[in-house]
Amino acid sequence: MEIKGGEGFLFNHPRHIAVDQRGRIYITDWRAVHIAETENPKLYKFIPCIHIFGAEGRFLKTIDIGDTRGKPQTVVPATAIVDQEGRYALAIKPKGWNRALPLTVSPQGEIFVLDSLYHRILKFNLQGEKLLQFASYGSGPGQLDSPEDICSDGEGYIYVADTGNHRIVKFDSNGEFVLSFGRKGLGDGEFIGPFAVVTTHSGRVLVADRAEFERRFEDHPFTGNKGRATPRWLEEDLLPQEERELEQQGEEPEEAGPPPKYLKVLRKVQIFSHAGRLLEKVVFKIDKTHPELHDLDLLALDPLGRVYLRDQDRYVIRRYAIVSYLVPRWSDVDKAYAARTATDKLRFQEDLGDLDTIADEQQSRKHLSAKQAFSLNYDLSDRSRLLLKVLNSYARRKDRLWDFDNPANNYDMVEKGTDSSVGMKFQYVVDPNLYSYRQMSVSVQGLAGYTDYRGRATEEQLSLRHTQRSGDARALHLVTEYDLSPDATIRFTYRYIQPDQTTRNFKTYLYDPEGHLYYAERHWNRRELFVGELMVKF
Repeated sequence: MEIKGGEGFLFNHPRHIAVDQRGRIYITDWRAVHIAETENPKLYKFIPCIHIFGAEGRFLKTIDIGDTRGKPQTVVPATAIVDQEGRYALAIKPKGWNRALPLTVSPQGEIFVLDSLYHRILKFNLQGEKLLQFASYGSGPGQLDSPEDICSDGEGYIYVADTGNHRIVKFDSNGEFVLSFGRKGLGDGEFIGPFAVVTTHSGRVLVADRAEFERRFEDHPFTGNKGRATPRWLEEDLLPQEERELEQQGEEPEEAGPPPKYLKVLRKVQIFSHAGRLLEKVVFKIDKTHPELHDLDLLALDPLGRVYLRDQDRYVIRRYAIVSYLVPRWSDVDKAYAARTATDKLRFQEDLGDLDTIADEQQSRKHLSAKQAFSLNYDLSDRSRLLLKVLNSYARRKDRLWDFDNPANNYDMVEKGTDSSVGMKFQYVVDPNLYSYRQMSVSVQGLAGYTDYRGRATEEQLSLRHTQRSGDARALHLVTEYDLSPDATIRFTYRYIQPDQTTRNFKTYLYDPEGHLYYAERHWNRRELFVGELMVKF
């Protein structure tokens, strides 16, 4: 169905729309009214109005909201216009003549218009007769401050989004104050400039406000603590020489690719009972890095509980249903994965000072490393988030030594190492308001590593010398932090590290040239640490 200007009326600047239970359509607009007894030129007055249409879109009538009385009693400015007859005329534009006028229609067919400019509500019947005016500017019971939206429920009660007072105000159909709920804040049941209110067919009250919660997830997977259980050679990054020089000069080397980055804005819709009790909170995300959806803005709610978002770049309105999930959807989780491999080959020779120029010893080294990391970030709500990070590392180093003067000393060495860590962190904002902000967090990280070393003489007919070494490591870190007040924080830390003084708890076995075990040793140590901290800001 299409509604457009026709006989009896002309759209100028339609602003708000409402539909009653019989399907009639009400649209607020403004029009020019001819002031009687003015001719050559005619004098017009711009006033707000309501156009009423039948359910099929046929124009029925127009109700004037502003004062249509005769000539002004004082000198007022006027604007030159051309009227509908094509003649020169003058028009008076009172203050707020084209202001937005949200409206709602009760089940009894009464029209309630929210006059935001004057912080009041006007009540009309279908004949256009003004029945009542109620509410005034202020913050007391039944008063309003720059309200932006109005709706009615199935029993005829009126709900107003009292934007300036950060609350919802409820009136009965006679304009009597019933109750108000909400206050300024970012917490549950609190609002920052509520601008949309609607009642559902089940009697619930849905409210949207302008509160926004920005969430950043910017994580390069190969940064962060690797833990004390990691061998130093496994930590080393095999950088090209030019990158090493950049590091020495204090400049950051360019990574193999841009780090995964997410920026989302969380908005919320809160659902209340007719008595103002918070029943549920629905949080939705706007992905600011999405090429198409980054500029979505919350526009309106409807009685079926659906949310309308406006795509400001493409002039498109998108409709979403409010649905609850027992488990998070994969698409709602911020994810980052990275994998990296590197190889490094070295070869060098030594001439031990004799008169010839032939190398006496030669050594080669091959170093292979591989890493993969997986990070997750999930915003459970506007006040809580869960982070998970998994990091796995593998390295293999192979050394070979040639002694050209004594081949019995030729030796091969292979060392392999793996390290894995899993970390999880839960953050919860106890109080999100700026001047009383408090949060708590709990994090846990587990680490495990294993190293295996094997060395053997290459000329077995000359020497059976060989070495066996293996070691493992484990660690557990627990940290909890809680803000007792905006100026006081308590923190507890528990660490179990095995080993603490070495990279691994090693077992070593050495065999002589005849292949007999002649030396064995075992190193084992661990450490447990518990720390309690209290910080108070004066």
